[in-house]
Amino acid sequence: MSAFVLEQKEINLLAQATDAMLRLNKKYPGSYHLAKDTVDILGQYAGDMHNVYRALYITNIKAVNGRYGEETKTLPKYKAIRAWDIDRLELEYIKKACCMFGCYLYQISEDPIYGTKVYNAFQDIKKALCSLYFSIGFDWNGNLN
Repeated sequence: MSAFVLEQKEINLLAQATDAMLRLNKKYPGSYHLAKDTVDILGQYAGDMHNVYRALYITNIKAVNGRYGEETKTLPKYKAIRAWDIDRLELEYIKKACCMFGCYLYQISEDPIYGTKVYNAFQDIKKALCSLYFSIGFDWNGNLN
């Protein structure tokens, strides 16, 4: 298995999606079910795109470093990204983020990250995001809205 650090635009998308799920869970706690550990680990970053971005990137870098025995990789300079409007989520971006989270989780499935609380938190974010996609993306007959 090989691992790589995702591109900045891909981390940006994941940061937007992660932030959206954290804010949705905070605003509507009964509707968006994130695990307690996820909220404990990432919940403090709801609305803080810079730190969500950093958490995703640093986790990816640590996993790749663990895989290849490298010391460090430089974290790219953060450029502010626009948070999603959680009251008007776009299905296209949710779908892209669900797919990208699959890739991301594969990349961080390395020591020392795999199986940690932060790994499980990102897995929980992906699960909630994909559940959201399927709940708003399809009608009761299974047809794409």
